[in-house]
Amino acid sequence: MLAPGPLTDQLSPGRGHSFPPAGPSRGRKGEARAPAEGLESLQEELRLMARPAAAEALRTRRGRGEKRAAGSGEPRGRSTSRKLVPGLGALGSRLKHSLPDLPYDYGALEPHINAQIMQLHHSKHHAAYVNNLNIAEEKYREALEKGDVTAQVALQPAIKFNGGGHINHSIFWTNLSPNGGGEPKGELLEAIKHDFGSFKNFKEKLTAVSVGVQGSGWGWLGFNKEQGRLQIAACSNQDPLQGTTGLIPLLGIDVWEHAYYLQYKNVRPDYLKAIWNVISWENVTARYVACKK
Repeated sequence: MLAPGPLTDQLSPGRGHSFPPAGPSRGRKGEARAPAEGLESLQEELRLMARPAAAEALRTRRGRGEKRAAGSGEPRGRSTSRKLVPGLGALGSRLKHSLPDLPYDYGALEPHINAQIMQLHHSKHHAAYVNNLNIAEEKYREALEKGDVTAQVALQPAIKFNGGGHINHSIFWTNLSPNGGGEPKGELLEAIKHDFGSFKNFKEKLTAVSVGVQGSGWGWLGFNKEQGRLQIAACSNQDPLQGTTGLIPLLGIDVWEHAYYLQYKNVRPDYLKAIWNVISWENVTARYVACKK
């Protein structure tokens, strides 16, 4: 495996654990660019997500959420891979990647995103990225032990795709809340006004960028640490924002059809109009504050 490095806590900032933020790769002065070692950056993020501090925070959140679920009687997102295993890699032990529970019930975001979509999206699609990532990393470890560079290169697309899918969705679930919607407050709102003119302009721009993603991908609000400002970007497929652009992810909008088709068919703009009603500005603000430290 490749050497670990610092990373903003991407799972759940403000919930009792945090990692040092990673800035964008440096290009020309004042410009963020894609890191030269995209796979290395991705694996740094994945390794840090699997560290014990993150796992402990997830267990704590599960305990709180399961108490809520016991009273509601509604199904919740459950982990399909909780077992902690010895690490497989040239640099020592790590935890095997696992599917995080949702911090709310599958039906909690209705009517904006229905329970069927949430259940399939989380328990099938995200789970598949996690399982395939673990398989790819195991094969990569074996290739490292054998010194098989050809196999290592051949496995990198699978690690990027499934690792990106795991990172992106782990952010996405926390970006949403049944108590979301409205506008952010405080310093995030001031930063949005400074960098985009107004919250309305920002919302319209991120929506337009997300609508315009060809095929499958994500619309993102990120933080350019070098320039000290917010930026909007789009990523194809499951390319992770930080690993491909250097921007620190604050808010991600999944525009793969599996995120909305069962409810909104092929009308992506209707889905994007609805999702603003469940954006957790508390979570986005926590990410913004954390990455500025």
